[in-house]
Amino acid sequence: MIIELGELTMIDPQQLQFTLETVFEDEVTFKNCKIKIDVSESIFECKKCKHSWRLDLSSRSHMISHLENLSCVHSMDNYFTSMICPCCGSNEINILSGKECVLRGIKIRK
Repeated sequence: MIIELGELTMIDPQQLQFTLETVFEDEVTFKNCKIKIDVSESIFECKKCKHSWRLDLSSRSHMISHLENLSCVHSMDNYFTSMICPCCGSNEINILSGKECVLRGIKIRK
C-alpha cells in the first residue's frame, strides 16, 4: 500500500502507519501488508508574480509557533492564505501541493 501524504495535512506519517498496521493486523487480507507513506512537500505560488516556493515544515513545533502568532485561525487554508509572497509581498497565495492524502497504490496477492 502506498499513501501520499502532504505536509500540510498535519497528519504524522508514523502515527498513520501505526494506526493502519493496528487496524490491519487482524484482517486476513491485509495480514502481511506493507505500508509505504511518501510525504509530499508544501509548495506555494504567488497569484500576482507567479513566484513559487517551499515552506520548511520539517518541525511540527515550527508550525505550532507560527499558528500561535495568529489571532484567529479557523483552518490551515486561512493560515496559509494569510502568508506573504517572499518576492513581491502580495498576500494572494495559491497552495500548489502539500494538502493531499491519497492512496496511490495497493497490491493484493492471494
